[in-house]
Amino acid sequence: MRRIIRSAALAFSLLVLATLVGAQPAVAQSIAASTWSHGASYSGSQGGLTWYNRSVGVQGTVYDIGDGLTQVYFLPYHGNTALYARDTTRTASEGTVPFGFTLDGSDLVGGISKVYIRTCWYPSAGGVTCSGEVTLVRP
Repeated sequence: MRRIIRSAALAFSLLVLATLVGAQPAVAQSIAASTWSHGASYSGSQGGLTWYNRSVGVQGTVYDIGDGLTQVYFLPYHGNTALYARDTTRTASEGTVPFGFTLDGSDLVGGISKVYIRTCWYPSAGGVTCSGEVTLVRP
């Protein structure tokens, strides 16, 4: 009888341990972070990407000092396919603008694989000067 009780207690303990160790939270977990910094003294952007299960969190700032405006552009990719319908920009004119948003890849098998980022200054006199571009790849 003692042997049966010990066996049942051991089985129950192992079951509880397996449940605690193997339990996954219901929220998406971050797997890695990537950063960028582009710019000059008058225009630029900096920030970071947080890679979730399939989506990507984007947070940072874009700044513009002087006339014109500065824009940072984000283009997500699924494999080698650009997802133009999901691209986005953030803009600053005469100051610093913080931003934070998510590029949703929840409907994509494997999710978003990389994000192309470009920062450009558009002076009020016309023209454009791009100070940096980078493609950050899912680790």
